[in-house]
Amino acid sequence: MPGHQTDRDWDVLGQLDPCWAVLTGDPFRGADLVDAETLEAILDSGRQHVARIWDMIEHHLGPFTPTRALDFGSGIGRLTIPLAEHCASVVGVEVAESMLAQARAVCAKLNVLNVRFVKSDDFLAEVTGTFDLIHSHIVFQHIPPSRGLSLLRQLIGKLNADGIGVMHVLYHNPDMASLSASVLKSMWRWLKRPFRRLPQMQMNAYPLNEVFRLVQEAGVQWIQVLPTDHGGCLGLVLCFRKAPTTSYLV
Repeated sequence: MPGHQTDRDWDVLGQLDPCWAVLTGDPFRGADLVDAETLEAILDSGRQHVARIWDMIEHHLGPFTPTRALDFGSGIGRLTIPLAEHCASVVGVEVAESMLAQARAVCAKLNVLNVRFVKSDDFLAEVTGTFDLIHSHIVFQHIPPSRGLSLLRQLIGKLNADGIGVMHVLYHNPDMASLSASVLKSMWRWLKRPFRRLPQMQMNAYPLNEVFRLVQEAGVQWIQVLPTDHGGCLGLVLCFRKAPTTSYLV
């Protein structure tokens, strides 16, 4: 199916340059996860992100000690492994087999025992049970909204009562064509195999009215919004708590 092209694209990105794919900065282009300094830099960036969202959660939603968490779009484990430092167990959900293999290798190397990685699909078939925390950052923008909204609905449905979701969505991309061209150009500079097709890194904007409708219909009572700006692509981090009951109206 055409909408599933992004799955194959991310598998190729995971094979060609997984570090750059999750942190699109020059220092990570062509970097190797085997290198201890590279791995530490990647995980340190993840720890900084997790620290920020933990501050946001505890400041706006109160104390939080989740037992079971899910990281959607886990990649090579940049955010999944730091999340595991705050939770008893974490499930990383990733569509690219190449990313899954490397994430598992990183966990084995670091002796991280409370993380499990599973393959993603449109039905989250390998994701079982419910979670106290469901997290996703700079992931949905790479999924066409026609698929992403369904996945978002399913993920929120797996959130426990009184659980917390932290989801990032893009809502405005001023120039998709220019952004894609820039990404392809930067990849071409280091790629030594010109015969292989270079995948696009999609930056899809989502309709916020649909996103908020899904969140509210799931029984969310409290929500905090944090704006993001990635090179003119505007997004929101939605931090919300699912209520023990589905209605707060009296």
